[in-house]
Amino acid sequence: MQHAISAGHEKTLEVAKLILENGGNAFDAAIACHFAMFITEPCMASAGGAGFALAKPKNQAPLFFDFFCQTPQHKHKRTTDFFEVIVDFGSEKEGFHIGLGSAAVPGTIAGLFEIHRRYGTMPMKDLVSPAIAFANEGVLLNTFQAYDLQLLKPIFITTRR
Repeated sequence: MQHAISAGHEKTLEVAKLILENGGNAFDAAIACHFAMFITEPCMASAGGAGFALAKPKNQAPLFFDFFCQTPQHKHKRTTDFFEVIVDFGSEKEGFHIGLGSAAVPGTIAGLFEIHRRYGTMPMKDLVSPAIAFANEGVLLNTFQAYDLQLLKPIFITTRR
């Protein structure tokens, strides 16, 4: 069987190969890579984040997973710490809203576990073990990750008094 793998860091790519070579399916590889990205690609994925996944199980209709963040049902009329920071991507500029008022309940972990429950074939402990190893050993930034951190620097260094 052939697979196509795309990743923003070499270590993320290694995780996909490892999972596939050890009998995991594409869902297992995607789950393991997402957990690895918490360490290898922290600007792209985190346990405190959210996401979407379009899945196409063999011989089944496509399925869309929505594990985006949940915001409070009852919002306060006045949010004291919610503001925009502009990130310059070169040809485009984009506003990101940050501060305590931007906090939400993350959906990533629940989403990954739901995908695993439905389509995973390997034990979850095997899928998270590469990420745990990366967290314990550390991972060197590659050029893209360093660039990404530099792009998002205005968000990381912003403070409010």
